[in-house]
Amino acid sequence: MEQDPFNEGEFIEDVNGDIVHVVPEEAGIMSEISGFFDGAPLWFVIPFLVIMLLVVSVFVLGIGSTIIKSMREKRNNNAAGVSTLPARVFGKRTEMQGGGEFRVRTVYHVAFELETGERKEFEVSGEQYGIIGEDDRGMLTFKGTRFEQFDRNLVS
Repeated sequence: MEQDPFNEGEFIEDVNGDIVHVVPEEAGIMSEISGFFDGAPLWFVIPFLVIMLLVVSVFVLGIGSTIIKSMREKRNNNAAGVSTLPARVFGKRTEMQGGGEFRVRTVYHVAFELETGERKEFEVSGEQYGIIGEDDRGMLTFKGTRFEQFDRNLVS
């Protein structure tokens, strides 16, 4: 059974006083996206959605790459052998992370010079940072890029 097209829609009077038949438009993509985009033209909605997708993608990729880098460094450190070498402390520094709306965290770094002349910097605990002094000499123990301990040579 065919449907009569005049049964859909309604008859209204236009600005000239003529009676016209108005048929509702078929639901398109804009009827699927409700709320924020109600009444917005497609020339605005599509670029907006593309830009938002790019921003979210960059954010997700940035976090993902940081996680992967961290996991790779941990795997490499765990696979590396423990090294104990004579070294001299040639520098110390602190780094503040966070602040503003977030909790501030102090990160402690100590730089060592090995007998070969190679220099290595490690993140250490606050306790280790306080105990180790510049120009201290001793045995540095590390595994990959991870600091294990530093035993100072005590001179009587």
